This record gives sequence, C-alpha cells and structure tokens, in this order.
Amino acid sequence: VNMWTHEIGRHQAANLPLLRTVFEVHLRLMRGGGGDTKQTTKPLLLFILRDWDESTPSDSLRETIVQDLSKIWEEITKPPGSEEAQLTDFFQLECECLPHFKFQKQEWGEKVEQISRRF
Repeated sequence: VNMWTHEIGRHQAANLPLLRTVFEVHLRLMRGGGGDTKQTTKPLLLFILRDWDESTPSDSLRETIVQDLSKIWEEITKPPGSEEAQLTDFFQLECECLPHFKFQKQEWGEKVEQISRRF
C-alpha cells in the first residue's frame, strides 16, 4: 500500500475504505468454504510510507496505521466462526519508510533497492 506520510490517519486519503473491502473479501474467501482462520501463509500488507522526514518516528507511524486497520477490522461483519479473529490471524502487517524523493534521491533509491530485494 503506497501512502504519503502526511496522509496517515486521514481515512479517505490513506486508502482505508479500499482496505476495508480487502478485509471483507478475504474473510469471505477464507471462511466462506469453511476454511480455517489460521492460514499457513498469510498475505503481506506492506505499507510503503513516502516522503518520511524522520520528524515522526517510524514506530509511531506504524502504530497509527495498525490502530486504523484494527478499527476497520473491528467494524466489519465477520462470517460465523471468525467473530473473535484478529487482523493478524489473516494478514502480516509491515511498514517501510522511504525518504523524500525530491530532497533525498540517493537515500530513496537505496531504500527502494533494499525493499525490492525482499521480493
């Protein structure tokens, strides 16, 4: 999920309505056929936080994202048998902060290369 750091905490700007749909559809697919809530491989939701200037600690940004996602998770209707399931039962959550592209191009490129090597 590509997100500008200044959009974190802003519901519409942070693509949270789309993530709500992702959660609901994934739950239906996993539980609709009587599947187990404990998947062997959980999809990764990787948040790429753009234009991070280090004025806000990355852990604080991650915490805000997790809080927003948890709120959405609590609000969605879950299929029978999944009512008590946690978001982390279905998804891996990770955040990576990218330096400002315009002002820190070299650091930005290095970080993008580091992230791309993971895949």
